Amino acid sequence: MKKVKAERLESWQQAGWLQRNAALPADILLKLQQRHEWAGKYDPFRLLVEHAALARTKLRGEIVGGRATYVDFTTIFKMTYALLHSYAHYIMQGIQQFSGLDLGSIGEYIFPCDLAFAVYRNGMTLDLGDLSALWRNHHEAFLSYLRNFPTSLGCNLGNLCMTKGGACPDCIMIPEVICLTANKYLSRSTLIGRGRPDFIVGEERLKGYLQFALENARAQQ
Repeated sequence: MKKVKAERLESWQQAGWLQRNAALPADILLKLQQRHEWAGKYDPFRLLVEHAALARTKLRGEIVGGRATYVDFTTIFKMTYALLHSYAHYIMQGIQQFSGLDLGSIGEYIFPCDLAFAVYRNGMTLDLGDLSALWRNHHEAFLSYLRNFPTSLGCNLGNLCMTKGGACPDCIMIPEVICLTANKYLSRSTLIGRGRPDFIVGEERLKGYLQFALENARAQQ
C-alpha cells in the first residue's frame, strides 16, 4: 500500500495535479510518521486540522449564499449575548433549586436577534414532570427567588468574582458540557452591575439590566 501510495503521488505531481509549495521540516515529518503513538483525540496533526476547520467555519467564517457561517462576537452583539446567556443561567439555577433536577440535565438556547432565550430539560425521562410540579407548587417562591436578585445572584467570592468578570462556579457558571459556550460570555455584571466582564472593552462599571428594570418599574408606580 505504501508503494502504491508513493507511485500515485509521484504520478500526480508529474501530471501537475499536485503541487508542493513547501516541504515539511524534518522534525515535523518525523512526528507525522509517528502519529500512531498518540490516541486520536490527542493527535496534534488531527487537532491542527480540526482547529483550522473550526476557525474557518465558526470563528472567522465565510460568506456562503449571502450568509455568514459563523457568529461574529466582535460587535456591541457580544453584550447582548452575554446578558441573555447570564439570564439563562440564572433561570437554570433557580429551576435546579425548586425542582430538584440536576443542573447538568438542563439545557439552553439563546436567540440574540429576538432578545430571548429558552431553557429546557434535555432528556425524555419521567422526571420531566418535575418542571410542571415546580410551577404548579412553587411558582410564587420561584418568582420571588428571581426577583430577589441582590441575594440570589450573590457569590461567595464577592468582589473577587466581580473583578474577574462576574462569573464563577459559586454563582452563575454551570457544567461546561451543557453550556453553549463553555461558560464564556457570561457575567453577573450584565444583570446587577457592580463590575465589568473582561470581554467588554472599557473601565466603567456596568449598570445591570435588572437594575434598569427595577428603576423603570418604580418610576411607573
